Amino acid sequence: MKRRALLFGFTAWFPGRAGEPRVIDVFTDMAASLTDGDAAGFMRPFDPAMPGVDTLRARVEALVSQAEVLSSIEFLSNEGDGASRAVELDWKMQLRERREAGRVFQRRQAVKCRLERRGRKWQITAFEASDLFAPPGPGRV
Repeated sequence: MKRRALLFGFTAWFPGRAGEPRVIDVFTDMAASLTDGDAAGFMRPFDPAMPGVDTLRARVEALVSQAEVLSSIEFLSNEGDGASRAVELDWKMQLRERREAGRVFQRRQAVKCRLERRGRKWQITAFEASDLFAPPGPGRV
């Protein structure tokens, strides 16, 4: 229900033709995929030719295998047209390690993305998120 309200509230700010996915849908689906532990779902909108996509995929797969993730996003900016968008997000996550007595910690970072419309879908062609999606590890929260 919250997702539907969030999407409904941003309709004017996130363009899309009737029946076509909007930019907001791409990122809300990605956040939901992380929460569901679905690395493949998270990676679905990425252009396979995007620089760093293999490293990101490996990090996300390790993250969801090692931690339960609660993921949320807020849109900071969304600029462009119906063919190309530049988006900045405030991405927040709560991670709980899957091992017994696992730690719980928070991550938060501004994420910059570039998307291009490919047919009826938006595809992420640039994604700047440094280590936000890295799995938990020694000295890393």
